[in-house]
Amino acid sequence: MTMPAGRSPRSPRSPRSPEARREFGRRRALVELLDPDPAVRRHAVDLVELDAVGLYALRERLLDDSHGPVRAAAAERLARAARSIFDAGPPTRAEATSWLLDAVHDPLSSVRALSCRAVARHVEREAEIEARLAEMLTRDPSWRVRRAAARALAAVAQAAAISALIPGLEDPFWRVRHGVIQALALIVTRATQDEAERARLRREVLRAGAGLQEAARAALAYLASGWPEGEDEVPAVLGLIRDPGAGLELSDADPAVVTARLQAASDVAPDKLVALLAESHVPLRDEATRRLAKIEDPSCLGPALAWLEDTRVPNAPAAVRGLLERLGDRARGLVERALEDARPGGLAWAAGWIATYAAEDLHPRLLAHAEHPSAEVRVAVVAALGRLLARERGHEPELRAAVAHALRDPIRRVRDAAAIGLIELGEPLELERSGYASFGPVVRARLLAEANFSQLGLDDRDPRVRAVALRVSSQLPEAAHEHALADADPWVRSAALVGRAEAAAALLLGDRERDPGVRRVAARELVRELRRGGDAIERSELLALRDRLHVDPDPWLRARGAELVDPSGCDDDGLALLLLATRDAAAMVRISAAAVLDAIPELGARLEQLLATAEAAELRVAAWSRLTATFAPGDEPGSRARLERASATERDPRVVTHLRALALLFGAEPPAAARPPALELEPGQRRRAEAKSTELRAKIERRPLGRTGIELAPLVISGAFSPTPSTLALAVEHGVDTMFWEPRYANATRFLREPARRDLQVITGSFHADRRALAQDLERARRRLQRDQLDIFLLFWVRSPARLDPAVLETLREFQARGWIRSYGFSTHDRAIACAAVETGDWPVIMTRHSAAHTGPERELLPAAAAAGVGVLSFSALCYGRMLRPSAVFEHGPPAPDCYRYSLSQPAVSACVSAPQRPAELLENLAVLATPRIDGDRQDVLRAHGREIYADNKRFDRLLRRGGTAPLREAILELFERASEPREAACTEPDPAARR
Repeated sequence: MTMPAGRSPRSPRSPRSPEARREFGRRRALVELLDPDPAVRRHAVDLVELDAVGLYALRERLLDDSHGPVRAAAAERLARAARSIFDAGPPTRAEATSWLLDAVHDPLSSVRALSCRAVARHVEREAEIEARLAEMLTRDPSWRVRRAAARALAAVAQAAAISALIPGLEDPFWRVRHGVIQALALIVTRATQDEAERARLRREVLRAGAGLQEAARAALAYLASGWPEGEDEVPAVLGLIRDPGAGLELSDADPAVVTARLQAASDVAPDKLVALLAESHVPLRDEATRRLAKIEDPSCLGPALAWLEDTRVPNAPAAVRGLLERLGDRARGLVERALEDARPGGLAWAAGWIATYAAEDLHPRLLAHAEHPSAEVRVAVVAALGRLLARERGHEPELRAAVAHALRDPIRRVRDAAAIGLIELGEPLELERSGYASFGPVVRARLLAEANFSQLGLDDRDPRVRAVALRVSSQLPEAAHEHALADADPWVRSAALVGRAEAAAALLLGDRERDPGVRRVAARELVRELRRGGDAIERSELLALRDRLHVDPDPWLRARGAELVDPSGCDDDGLALLLLATRDAAAMVRISAAAVLDAIPELGARLEQLLATAEAAELRVAAWSRLTATFAPGDEPGSRARLERASATERDPRVVTHLRALALLFGAEPPAAARPPALELEPGQRRRAEAKSTELRAKIERRPLGRTGIELAPLVISGAFSPTPSTLALAVEHGVDTMFWEPRYANATRFLREPARRDLQVITGSFHADRRALAQDLERARRRLQRDQLDIFLLFWVRSPARLDPAVLETLREFQARGWIRSYGFSTHDRAIACAAVETGDWPVIMTRHSAAHTGPERELLPAAAAAGVGVLSFSALCYGRMLRPSAVFEHGPPAPDCYRYSLSQPAVSACVSAPQRPAELLENLAVLATPRIDGDRQDVLRAHGREIYADNKRFDRLLRRGGTAPLREAILELFERASEPREAACTEPDPAARR
């Protein structure tokens, strides 16, 4: 017997021609998008070809993937793709708009934000998506999403977006206000080249802001200060505007201190605890929530309901919802208060509570809000009424009448909620056919079960509805199925194959269908037909399908191909295919083939016959592997002897090697192991690279960290922006010997746990202020990094002298005495705290902000630290990227390495922390290692630049934070691409490095 033509049994071979290899790669990426492993799907998202098949495949990952990071990756891939990909279609730009309209409702904030970015790239003016973006700008709980919505709205609606953007200036978070200001500025400067029109747009913006509140007017003043009209045109109340979400400070400015005091307190008034629900410090917020949940009479928590009214407020709304959920049925008093106050956020929560708990006496009061002015409230009330109707089996006619009335609500979400409630009740909707289009796709799909609407779905604009129509409609004409099979959307083509084995066979035998998802549906239908014992497929056609699927790039289809072999009538070719499938690289294929082989009668005799005639080594290896499973159990000597005889007569060395390996399973003596040759360095490039790395490290100046006895290279690398292990290895090769680490830095954790990285020093710490929490954080760091000792342990972001109390100092000294840490210290922005700590002589290491824009430490702190032998670590040398902006001194901004060198040239500064986002930034910054200092003249130039940056920062803080020639769409997209504002902190404390 000869081996069947086709691929290698282990894995599909990559074709040799360049075009064939590209096609092979494209098909493989499409298959990997369907892999059960989310990491594989995430990788495939970046590799799939952006043709029609690939775009539809990305659509499925964007909307239907169960893993959030995969959905986010799909949104980002679309956001970065060329705008022209939807010009020709399919898929059309209108289809893409419908995908993104769904995606901006995703439960994951990162998916919503990236989808907004894709909207800015691809969407034209469209009323529904503009309305959704405007709603997101004012309602989304994530500030990143609100800012992305502002940018997308400006890109899509351009000058027409001004009125919708203005409410964003009243956002409680300054980053969103800044995003709105950027969008408005770009609308004015990029939407038109006509100066008169620009002046009109500026006046429109200023008029729209006339009634804004203090913070919003200040933000508008910041915008107007760069216009001819000037800052004075805006009646702004200037001065500091308090950062949102700072929470109540109680008796200390440091939330870690407040947390420790709160944990030690026996009784705290509920009104003070409610204010703490807005704290950014998670342990403090959690402790307040825990205490409030234990209050015997929750009615005193009424003020907490106010946090539900603005979802934009950081932390508090989610904390309050979690608190109310923990209260359960004890929250009835709060429900009554919410019904009485009639504020939207409280009402929406109360409606859900009434639908969950037994409160029949509250039903009339809930019903009274069925026509509330807020659409959000009407949705919540109608949904709650629907749940109550289902629980009461529809026995409350007043509730049913209110739900039925909501079918005519002007807002589609309310109509959808009403329709779903009635459908769940099992009652027909009393609607004319013309009313079908007034609902969303989910409701339209469910309406297809009613005879009055069953035919409308076939022509629906939404592919999901068309797919459902194909599945639920009985006795469709053949022409309708053929039309569906030619649909551009794979969801529709897949639905057209259900129950139609003949069409499935034709699709798999043809070459037109490239979507692996559709091909899988076809194979599934074939297997179902065979298991039912159907005769729709001719034997000759079945054999052709079996051979075709055996060589398919998709392992799932290869597994189904094995299942197409009939074990009772398996011919020699079928047996050969099954044996080769047992050698497949994919486990699912091997398992499917083994299951069919187990069902073949007299398998041992068949294998003996095959071995007598087959010549192909791969087939013989597979046959011998399978034949050993039929050997008599317990007869190891006989089995071993048989394998040894076969190896003696076998001519192919590959089969001989395999037979000897099989004999080992039955007790054969392994061959004498030859001594491996001594390992030697590979000649050429690798040796030269290692020599160069050693030479680079030898030239790096290692600086003493005060009197700690620790020496380190002048640049410390942070893992804040997830540099890959290979990127971190590059830093080490250039001489970096210390890493800044926090538990959430996954890539840095894996890197530092490598045995070869044990010589690297680690700086870490804690945001807490009590002994128990400090010990837990230290132990967590030691366990995760698999180190007995850490080098430097810091109290992060100290904002109050109370954080440095004697008990904390004694705890850190104990850690050092036990050998768990080499030294300790703290990080702070407050120079007064740092100077006082230097005077005590108790704190050997201080980490503080320093740059040419923030030179305050040079006047007192750094000289005092140098005199006292205190080691100083600086961060924010780039002032979160702002130091790289142009100024009168630097037309294009100074080089980033010089900004680090400025800080490293000051007394007492041992090292500067850098958090690169990209390998290119790291490479640029590594130049600091060779020349860490600059002369006095260069320092003076950088100080002049820094003064200008500092002045702009103060204006930014005063007006916005505290209180080009490209078209507009491209300018908005650039905002998504570049760091054009202070770097968003990735943790509770601002990142200890600048932009790089």
